[in-house]
Amino acid sequence: MADQSLFDRSLILRLLFAIGVVAIPFDAVRGLAALGELGSEGSFPFLGAAIALAVLLSFASGSNRISSSLALKVGAGILAVIVLSWVVNLATIDASIIRERSGNNKLLTSSLVVVYGIGLAWLAEQLDERKVRGLLSTAVACSAAIATAYAVFELSGRQGPLAGLFNAVDGLVHTRQNDVINSWNGSINFKVLYGWDSRLRSVSFEPPAFGNFCGLAWPWVWFAAVSAPAARKLRYWAVLGAFSLIIIVARSRTGLMILGVDIATIAALRLIYAPIRAAGKGGAILRVSLPLFGLIA
Repeated sequence: MADQSLFDRSLILRLLFAIGVVAIPFDAVRGLAALGELGSEGSFPFLGAAIALAVLLSFASGSNRISSSLALKVGAGILAVIVLSWVVNLATIDASIIRERSGNNKLLTSSLVVVYGIGLAWLAEQLDERKVRGLLSTAVACSAAIATAYAVFELSGRQGPLAGLFNAVDGLVHTRQNDVINSWNGSINFKVLYGWDSRLRSVSFEPPAFGNFCGLAWPWVWFAAVSAPAARKLRYWAVLGAFSLIIIVARSRTGLMILGVDIATIAALRLIYAPIRAAGKGGAILRVSLPLFGLIA
């Protein structure tokens, strides 16, 4: 388990990390076009700053957190494959045009996403699970509460009572998608011509993205509910109940599918894994759980 000194010593680092987690579902903001896919991610400025600050703290502490990192070693291999692929396919990439962007430009911005992912993996290595899981689950629960509240606001706005207010606020939340003209080729935005998807998208840029967030966030909200002190249990269970209901109301196939896997996995852990582990039958755990989890997946 990695030493937690970086997070222990820096309140700013913990704050950036928490805000970044809360901002994860906000992926329709207007950012820097030069950042490509990362430009619209609301969490990127905060988590990116957290990575940079953690690197500086690592060098300042004199600890060997860079060269000894498994995440960075694996990441270096991934980047080497990307560079090799670019060299082999240089002629095709150089001749490609994707939404008025050159193939090299698209490759560069997509590679930034990979580098960012490697940075997040390295940052995760610096976390002590026992100390950070409370912060992480609380941040995800806050994010889920915000997304749920906005989805309710979206329902009210679509049904009429708050239509004017909703349209004004939604124009700020989804700034990258409310333009009538596509910035990348100057044509009419198809979503303006044919209307938005009738499913809820909350603060995400489209319903499937909201479904992805819901499915991946749900286990953390559940963990926050079951592990919270008695004084705060009710509020977390209320968030979990409302969040679960909005996933169903949103009608996102992705969200419903991942939610089903979440519930099945937790049930399997509780009903099968826990009793076998308590009985001290380590080998039986693998024989039972691995095929079961494979079937669920």
